[in-house]
Amino acid sequence: MSADAPALRALTVMLALGCLLGAVHLLSVLGLHAPFDPNEGWNAYFTQSLLATGSPYPPATGLMANNYPPLSFYVVGALTPLAGDAVIAGRIVATAALAALAFGIAVAARRMGCSRLEALFAALFFAAGLMLTSGYAGMDDPQMLGHAVAIGGLVLA
Repeated sequence: MSADAPALRALTVMLALGCLLGAVHLLSVLGLHAPFDPNEGWNAYFTQSLLATGSPYPPATGLMANNYPPLSFYVVGALTPLAGDAVIAGRIVATAALAALAFGIAVAARRMGCSRLEALFAALFFAAGLMLTSGYAGMDDPQMLGHAVAIGGLVLA
């Protein structure tokens, strides 16, 4: 164990407390019927389009476009009837994806030779940074699910 281990432990504990506060905030606003960002309505629209027509993509002859890959819309669409709202379902998926991504970061760090404490620090640093400095954590947006799938590919390869 290096001489820096006590400092890293202290920083990791502080990050864990930050993540705990961020998670409490995130879970307390998850069900609000107020947009976190204009993208939430946009993404809910395409989820509703999927549920209504079987495709998240507008007709090729239409004047709208959707350049997101469809995975998120299918996952959120499957959860929407249970959540009662496409935005809330999207927030649940994004929150779970954030947790999966943080876990994947820890696993990847361990595989690259980091100690358990260093891997935990890396995962908490990512999660705390996102939860405490942006409004992006838990927002109904396909990006976090995309990152979670990517880290899953990395750690499962």
